[in-house]
Amino acid sequence: MTRSARVVVFACLVGLASLLVACSGAPSHVVQGVVRDARGAPVAGAVVAAIRAGGVPVREHPLAVSGADGRFTFRLAAAGWAFTATSEVGFAAYHAPVIVERATAVTLDLVAEGFTVRGRVDAGPGARADGLPIAAARVSTQDGDLFVTRSAADGGFVLRLPRADARGYGLSAQAPGATNQGVVIDRLVDRDVELLVGRALTW
Repeated sequence: MTRSARVVVFACLVGLASLLVACSGAPSHVVQGVVRDARGAPVAGAVVAAIRAGGVPVREHPLAVSGADGRFTFRLAAAGWAFTATSEVGFAAYHAPVIVERATAVTLDLVAEGFTVRGRVDAGPGARADGLPIAAARVSTQDGDLFVTRSAADGGFVLRLPRADARGYGLSAQAPGATNQGVVIDRLVDRDVELLVGRALTW
């Protein structure tokens, strides 16, 4: 094989490899960031959601939890993501004001002004486990900015929300194989709620 032929073959192999990577859906955007409180200190244990425009179901939004240094990392297959963070330590949620189109660093500053929704996710009437708590359900707002957290082993959750949206929030829980019943948070004050997931729930 001549040298020029080897070069052509090598170029073709490189092109094929690039095409396979592009078609595989492998993550190509690494987004690293930090969650900070109103004083600029890192916030550990904050739930960060990567939000994709276009009506993507909540269950498909990737989640990450900030470490002891407040940092988090996402590896995403495409560009066009915004980010939210929620925390249980007395600071309200934050929505990143820009859409991230490339690998970059993101800083999410939580604000002191907000209110806390505490509650439990339970199996509703008709479910096999009627009345039992549901762990690892995704609890999220339904309208406007999307803020997400997960229920604990006892079904409990804490969601800190900003008062910026004067219209209030719709709140719902999602679990695998389950339908959900939402509630409306129309008074932006600390409160307790119960979220039920219903008949489609299987164990």
